[in-house]
Amino acid sequence: MKSTKEYVAYTLLATSILFFRSTLEAQVGIEVEILPWPLASKAAVSITFDDAYRSHVSRAMPLLENYGFRGTFFLIIDKLFRRGKYINHRPSAPISAWQAAAARGHEMASHTVTHVPLDTIEVRQMRAELINSKAILDSLFLGEPVASLAYPFSRTNTAIAEEARLIYQSGRVGPPTDGSAVYNDPTTVDLMSLKAFFPCSTVAQWYSVVDLTIAGNGWLVEALHPIDEPGFCRVSTEDFAEHLHYLSQQRSALWVAPVRDVVRRIRQWRTVEIKIKNISEKVYRLRIIGAQNHQPDWQVALYLNDPHLWRVEEENGQIVSSNIEENALVFSWPQRQTNDLLFLRPKDQTHIDEYSWGTLKHIIRKRLGH
Repeated sequence: MKSTKEYVAYTLLATSILFFRSTLEAQVGIEVEILPWPLASKAAVSITFDDAYRSHVSRAMPLLENYGFRGTFFLIIDKLFRRGKYINHRPSAPISAWQAAAARGHEMASHTVTHVPLDTIEVRQMRAELINSKAILDSLFLGEPVASLAYPFSRTNTAIAEEARLIYQSGRVGPPTDGSAVYNDPTTVDLMSLKAFFPCSTVAQWYSVVDLTIAGNGWLVEALHPIDEPGFCRVSTEDFAEHLHYLSQQRSALWVAPVRDVVRRIRQWRTVEIKIKNISEKVYRLRIIGAQNHQPDWQVALYLNDPHLWRVEEENGQIVSSNIEENALVFSWPQRQTNDLLFLRPKDQTHIDEYSWGTLKHIIRKRLGH
């Protein structure tokens, strides 16, 4: 016959386990979201430059590098070689300077051969502008193949975009004309029709656009032209430096990267998903699938009834660092390639319910002094 102490212990233990299981059963409909940006960033910014101005090399690049940033430079082939309509035009920087910049991590990208509006020429000529520009740039810059395009004068159409899609990974147009947000939504954006912001106005408005991008978890593509030299949409060195300083102050919220890097990440992000399987009454298995070649820094949000009650662990039991954002448990998926499995379990889970009732009886008696 059980003593009063044993009876009370058994009753409390059984009640606790039943309550624990009821809580787990109520924990249905776990939702998961993989966030697009790395390093817990809320948004992305790409700083791009059109038309191969000398000031891009002499002024923009040193300022960018001072903050650890790298830009995307859309180059016009004829301007690089001072031919065609650019024979008597203000010269670009020497090709060797652009090559050195590429070696330092800046992206060299296509702004076509002659910078002619592509929707004003015959299809064969349009294709030649796209194909030849990439071929020449690939021969000049022997690192990564050229992947990004900016349509001259921001002019394109469906047929041009589809031709460009066969050659490039992305195509940039200009500011939206339909009243929509100036930043790109990584979920829905057509990568061959990237919206851009032309910073021809005040620095205060520039700040506002960045803030809206962070609030919208979007991708802002800034399209600059000359820095303190004649040309369209001229920006002063002081304003540009002030803008970069502002971006640097938002490092915890912003990922600043060239267009090709952001496009690569969005393409991969769109293929990645996490499968959740309830493998016991108290443990969920998380499996990441679709990641190719390596495991980037994926930020994962698990939406739970009460995220404070849960933790994520690796297969070896090591707890994955996480934080609570509103009703989500947010963590960074470990970047080791072989680590495609994680486990979600309650924080207060103990190993008691893994024992047999005979073992439990022994433990209870021991604790009661029998």
